[in-house]
Amino acid sequence: MEMKFGLRRLLAAVCALLVMAGALPAAAESYTYTTGAQARPSAEIYQPVRVITGGATGAGEFDMPEDIFWLDGKLYVADTGNDRIVVLDENFQMIKELDTPIVDDDDDEFYSPTGLFVGERGMLVCDKNNKRLLLLNEDDEATIVYEKPDAKALAGTTFKPVKAVMDKDGNAYVLANGVYQGLLMFNPEGGFEGFFGANVIEATLSLIMERFWKSFFSKEASETMARSIPIEYSNIVMDGEDFIYASIFKTQSGSGNVKKLNALGKNILNHPRNGTALDPNRYGDLRGYTEKGAYKQTQLTDIAVDEDGVITVLDGTWGRLFQYSPDGDLLGTFGGKGDVKGMFSDPSAVVYTGKNYIVLDKVKGTLTEFAPTPYRELLGEALRYYTAGEYQASIDAWRQILKYDASMTLAYKSIGKAYMQQGKWQEALENLEIAGARNDYSLVLSNVRREFIRDNFVWLLLGVVAGCIALSYLYRGLRKWMGFSVKQKKRRRKA
Repeated sequence: MEMKFGLRRLLAAVCALLVMAGALPAAAESYTYTTGAQARPSAEIYQPVRVITGGATGAGEFDMPEDIFWLDGKLYVADTGNDRIVVLDENFQMIKELDTPIVDDDDDEFYSPTGLFVGERGMLVCDKNNKRLLLLNEDDEATIVYEKPDAKALAGTTFKPVKAVMDKDGNAYVLANGVYQGLLMFNPEGGFEGFFGANVIEATLSLIMERFWKSFFSKEASETMARSIPIEYSNIVMDGEDFIYASIFKTQSGSGNVKKLNALGKNILNHPRNGTALDPNRYGDLRGYTEKGAYKQTQLTDIAVDEDGVITVLDGTWGRLFQYSPDGDLLGTFGGKGDVKGMFSDPSAVVYTGKNYIVLDKVKGTLTEFAPTPYRELLGEALRYYTAGEYQASIDAWRQILKYDASMTLAYKSIGKAYMQQGKWQEALENLEIAGARNDYSLVLSNVRREFIRDNFVWLLLGVVAGCIALSYLYRGLRKWMGFSVKQKKRRRKA
């Protein structure tokens, strides 16, 4: 018995060391990455405060719910398996159940609603298996029914909307299964406008080799080969400024799996590489892992954005939530797969409520609410101070954060950047060197050189002039000496 207990402790210690080394993902504890892309434990950013079942809300148990949406103290649940929408108050008690919207003046029924969005113009419901998107008013009447557009690019496809958002002008953006051209955009009257924010085909090694081999075949033969298609989005969310954030289930390289689309459908979330093993354009776990003989990697299933631009992504593979600063720096993780409070079986959606996060587990049929820890609240303060230009307050906040986590590279990087904004170059260099922030370090060095040249321009100019004069005299003296030496040699020869 003692041997078994000792063996268990040994295995636990080995697993802990593997987590520290970055060989395994941490299960429930928060973690970030070193500049060498090694996972390391960090202070907790969120703690679960309550878990709510459908039965506890008064609505009856949920059946494979797919989506949730939060607005003005109300939580909307797409209870997919029960073909209904449930509206809860801030205490998670049922306000309303909707399963028969009014469409064309008749009572109709939902058939597997999978996506929700609520705005000034009403509630958008992705009625997936009815092959339509409905815009409902407060009386549950469909004011617009969006159906499959008559577009050549959609010929042979079935219109199955799964997620949708609407901007302040009333334009609807729809994510539909099997549509790889991007989001479908509909105008305020429900007319189809075209595709929005299309993904490009990822230039992987296999694609390059495929195109290379196709070049040796005839046109007819190459057309019969498999065609590469763009990557499909997995989920979308709209922030308060009408920017659409879109997650991608997975990419071949792992990079660029979250996009921020502007009004032109262009991605403006491309962060510059920081010169280390970390890629600020890569969200979720940096590595894949082998579990029970199968290789697994991050697969993003949902995304949430708060008022500060902080991005939270839900990784369906590991059940974790990864939270990032607007610059793409990992703040920490929470959640995971398991049976204890704060962990899930198959999380399908996440929403931000203004302070807390709510995560929907479609297999358990539960809602889990997470509240920020004091450490996370301090992180938020530090980020907001920097954005507001209050650099000294930002530095003070980051110093407090280092008391929680003395090895947090983001803290040193942020302190260095704040000192850089203040023109305190030496302090900036010291902190950026600790953080391993090569790009920012190089930027500070260039500023130091520029400032040195500006402050000492006159002396540098005088030094250059003096150097030129000295070289001139040296040159003349050298020529005179060389001429004297030549004359001496000629005299010796004559003698």
